[in-house]
Amino acid sequence: MNKWVLFLQAGLLFFFALSSCNHTFHGQQSFEETVNPKALRVCDSLYEIRIDMNDPKAFNPLKNAYLQLSRAFPFQSDSATHAMIQLELANLFGAAGQPDSAIAYSEKILPFFEAHQQWQKPLIRCYSILGMNLRNIGQSMFTANRYATQAAALLLLPGADTFFSFSAKAQIFYSAAASNSLCDQHEQALRFAREAYRLMKENDTADISPYMRIRPVVELFQIHTQMKQFDSARKYVDEAVLQANAPAYEAIRPQIRSLQSSYFFAIQQYDSALHYLSPPQPGSIADSTFYIYVNLGCHTLLGHKKEAAYYYNMAQRLGRSNPDWSNADNDYAFHRAQYLTLYGDRKEALRALGLFDSLSSDIYNKQRLEMFASIESEYDLADKKKNIEALNRVNAATKSELRKKNTFLLITILVALLVTIVVIALLLLVRQRRLRSEKQQLEAERNKIALEQRLLRTQMEPHFIFNTLAVLQSQVYHHEYEKAGAYLGHFSRLLRTSLENSREDFVPLHEEIEALNAYLALQQLRFENAFDYTIRLYDGYEEDTIYILPMLLQPFAENAIQYGLAQTERLKIIIAIDKKGPLLHCVITDNGGGIRKERTQPGKKSLSTQIIRERLAILSGQSGHQASLEMSNTTDGTGTIITLIFPYLQQETLS
Repeated sequence: MNKWVLFLQAGLLFFFALSSCNHTFHGQQSFEETVNPKALRVCDSLYEIRIDMNDPKAFNPLKNAYLQLSRAFPFQSDSATHAMIQLELANLFGAAGQPDSAIAYSEKILPFFEAHQQWQKPLIRCYSILGMNLRNIGQSMFTANRYATQAAALLLLPGADTFFSFSAKAQIFYSAAASNSLCDQHEQALRFAREAYRLMKENDTADISPYMRIRPVVELFQIHTQMKQFDSARKYVDEAVLQANAPAYEAIRPQIRSLQSSYFFAIQQYDSALHYLSPPQPGSIADSTFYIYVNLGCHTLLGHKKEAAYYYNMAQRLGRSNPDWSNADNDYAFHRAQYLTLYGDRKEALRALGLFDSLSSDIYNKQRLEMFASIESEYDLADKKKNIEALNRVNAATKSELRKKNTFLLITILVALLVTIVVIALLLLVRQRRLRSEKQQLEAERNKIALEQRLLRTQMEPHFIFNTLAVLQSQVYHHEYEKAGAYLGHFSRLLRTSLENSREDFVPLHEEIEALNAYLALQQLRFENAFDYTIRLYDGYEEDTIYILPMLLQPFAENAIQYGLAQTERLKIIIAIDKKGPLLHCVITDNGGGIRKERTQPGKKSLSTQIIRERLAILSGQSGHQASLEMSNTTDGTGTIITLIFPYLQQETLS
């Protein structure tokens, strides 16, 4: 009873703690419950439409539908619904490759969601859209990182992972890891990349594209490489290669080879870097630049002047067709300077080194400016927070009234729940007592049956013992010492086995067969071979170690001898034992005249048969396999067939 009291106390403490909280993660009311239901249904239906975002004929109608819906729910009359529609527009423009519009819509509604931080899902989405699109336009790198990091940090809060599908969560963590890596925040990048990696591992059966599957492995490799943790980087390279062996990953195998090439280039094994380097995809500037500068750098450092010159000229041609790349790519400038230092003239080498130094300085200064801009935006954010506090004060009265209503509702629910728990506890208590009573009654019944079967196993009919001793005495008097010895041997084995098995619930099958054989041999000597018997055992019996209930077969053999000798001139008893799955099939057949009325009179046989049936019923309940006992006459009516089917136990089950 004490455990039920503790359970009720814990339940009361939980609900009182819940009612006393001023703020919960999910808020008093979810965002979906706040917005207009009609607008929510329209947005859901529009979101399900799958179109080609690059096709204006498909994209424009979808954009116009959102804009029309936005005008139907202006911010002044329904701020939550308007903010939801604006968020969907931002997401739409981001998916269509229009980051400027996505940023504009996101920044417009961000103050609203930051003022209502109890609605975590739309706030996380807004931060995520801003972070990804700011990074895509290649500006405000630190500001983009701040938004991406805020989205991922909120997603790590308890309960937030229930808002999104695992692929959406992985995408948010990818973005945060990539932006932190660009800003040299490697520890933070590792944290988010590992979260994305964990999600993919926990959902390895989901239908996700190979690119999405391999992306967290690539992110972790790149971060560890930047941190010069090459042992950790190698682990993820090996994992990517292992995944790429699957047929579904065939399309991204060139990327995996590029990953291997990057690893060996980073650890200065340039021969291996060249071995794994794959040719660039047609039309891909990024792949071409990687392919060219890795070849240029490796051949230069390996002293392959001819090959290095070839890729230097290739870089020159690509630079003339893409001046923005040739004038801004810091990696190319570094490898160009290396090549010219070894194989070019002094003036060209000095100009290349100057260009590399200039680019490095420009990149450093650009990062510093973006960092200062990010810090400045933090001050702007502080001003926004002041406005948020003003909005929160306006909403305080409404929240207070709502809290009172919620408290009343919570108390009502608590009382109903308390009554329900008490009723359930009482019902469980009554049921437990009833089960305990039934268990005790069943245990008593089992003890009674066990006592009866032990009495049956220990008893040997005095008449049978006296007759046995008399036969033994007669053989001794007539100097039939050989017969007397055999008779005494069978009798001693039978007596010893019966006494030993009387103390056991289960005995080995071979011991039970040995006792049965001793009993039949003893009776055969006693009745001067007036009957024949045969015991047929299944193949593999000698090697088998199985256990059965003792004294199951002997009572039926005893009945066959007792009643069969009086009904036929030459009694034949056949005992066949087969093993079929978890059951033993025992068939005892005799030609002793069949089952007659005089054989069914009350007495020892009927008592032993009833006890055997009860023992089989208990064994069926314990093992889960059905046992049975059937007694019938043979088809010609000249004999009896006893069929026993019962489960056996293995030695390890008993131990």
